[in-house]
Amino acid sequence: KAKKHENAIRVLSDQASQELETICRTNARREQDLLAQCQRYEIEHKERVDELTGASTVREMEAKSAMEVQIARAKGDFDVAAKEGEREAEMILRGAQIECDKRKFTVEEQARVRILESEAELAAAKNNADALVAVAEAENNSTKGLETKRKYELEWQRLSVLKDLASTGRRFFSGPAGQSMLREMAPGEGKGPSSG
Repeated sequence: KAKKHENAIRVLSDQASQELETICRTNARREQDLLAQCQRYEIEHKERVDELTGASTVREMEAKSAMEVQIARAKGDFDVAAKEGEREAEMILRGAQIECDKRKFTVEEQARVRILESEAELAAAKNNADALVAVAEAENNSTKGLETKRKYELEWQRLSVLKDLASTGRRFFSGPAGQSMLREMAPGEGKGPSSG
């Protein structure tokens, strides 16, 4: 009985050892599987993070590139607008200068024409004056008694005017003109024309 009992204990112990070994092996395999899964998860997680980081970096670079393109385009538009503004200002200034030059030329031309006209009128007046002087000198030289005749005619005209004034009623003259007229009509009050 004791041997049977020992054998039974040995068998149970062997079975227990085998089961324990089996459990240990199973646990080791499970542990390896779990470690492998963890490693795979970590690798996948790292790949996913790297992928997301790369995608984010690409999107950031694309956004930065697009922003730089927009900035460059805006600068280009600004430069074009500035150049167009300068060109338009130059055209306006050039047009104003041309208009000013036209007006200046017109005024100068009118001034030249007026100067020529004035010079022509002056020359004509001088020629007429010279002609009148020549005629007067010719008359003076040809007829010595013409001056006396003219004085006589002027005196008769003056007396005729005084006669008409005396015959048309009362007149009222004042001031220097009245005093002069009084001397003409009353020679005794002052120096008359006949006393000369």
